[in-house]
Amino acid sequence: MTVNPYEFAFVRKKELKHKLFLIAGIFLLTLIFLQVIFHFILCPVLILSSSMTPGFAKKSALFVLPIAPGRPEFFGTEKLNRGDIVRVEEGEKPKLNFLKKAVSFTASMLTFRRSRFFSDSGAIPSSPSLFRLVGFPGDTLYMDDYIAYIKKAGSSHFLTEFELSSADYNIRIDTIPSLWDTSMGAQGKTEPITLAKDEYFVLCDNRISAFDSRLFGAVKASEISGKAVFQYYPFTDIKKLY
Repeated sequence: MTVNPYEFAFVRKKELKHKLFLIAGIFLLTLIFLQVIFHFILCPVLILSSSMTPGFAKKSALFVLPIAPGRPEFFGTEKLNRGDIVRVEEGEKPKLNFLKKAVSFTASMLTFRRSRFFSDSGAIPSSPSLFRLVGFPGDTLYMDDYIAYIKKAGSSHFLTEFELSSADYNIRIDTIPSLWDTSMGAQGKTEPITLAKDEYFVLCDNRISAFDSRLFGAVKASEISGKAVFQYYPFTDIKKLY
């Protein structure tokens, strides 16, 4: 049987076109699926500084569970525990058109959010937004020698943050030079404050090199957008968190 070469080429071209559309469709569906996962279930976050040492080194990567007030219990702020690592929302994000958003998302997805395009730093600016949750609404709290002392609502005495925390962790307190002006930066000693109904107090584990509630004050429940649940990088230190 003689095969018409033109008809054969047409069939092959049609099959190739079909395969390309199928690959493009699978790729698009994968992007949509990962978009849903990363925004509503688990969000990869990269730590870009030493603000959370010694527990989490620079360039560690964590999965964060998105949470917010009023959500179902598993995704609500009611599930927060003292000592959790939480993500606090930062300032206004840069506005990008659809094409730039697509390129940025694809890059961040393929690198597990270790990098993306069209951002000021070239990577997810998340390190200043991860903190240790220390104070809850109604707490009276003060700092002494960079350690938080807390009197829970209804209690008559203060306990250290470590005694009240549900998580085991260490903090980093570097030796301060003798001529250092202690009035600058994050304070190691503060006056007692009482947190209002909707206020939380957050600290960095690196208490010297830090930008936390000692500088910007207590945060609202609506500003806490996630709770870290798993560390997946570095691969030598993979672990479940609290």
